[in-house]
Amino acid sequence: MSLRHSFAAVLQSLRSQLGLSQQDVSDQVSQQTVSALEAARSTATIDTLKDLATSLHVSPASLFAMVVASEKQKTTRQVLLEALAEVEALGRADEILERLPREIEHPRIVAAREKWKAVQALKKDGLTQAEVVRALGYSKGTVWRLWEREPGI
Repeated sequence: MSLRHSFAAVLQSLRSQLGLSQQDVSDQVSQQTVSALEAARSTATIDTLKDLATSLHVSPASLFAMVVASEKQKTTRQVLLEALAEVEALGRADEILERLPREIEHPRIVAAREKWKAVQALKKDGLTQAEVVRALGYSKGTVWRLWEREPGI
């Protein structure tokens, strides 16, 4: 079964338990979106899940744990305890995690920087450009370009 069906079931159940209409939980999410989610016609983004959780007065973690519990046909307690065991095994249970992702350089930029470093290391060792061309197998143009400046400069 798709996770969207479990999400729909949990959203309907929790909303009903709290005595809220679809309109009541549509502070930050449109009523049409709530309807589509409850009918399992669409899936929620992480931001939508957060907004719905806020409207339902639960944390996003609790809401998603209930969805996973529904999908796996386990109790929410079982799902949360399994999740806690997993993050403890990773050594991250008591750690404050990064809020923003690191900026990841494109592999070509990383490769270009490594070529520059290799050229600069041989230059520092006193090799000529011709010797660097032979030692590294780079073209004359590449060595000439990297001889004086770092890539991208």
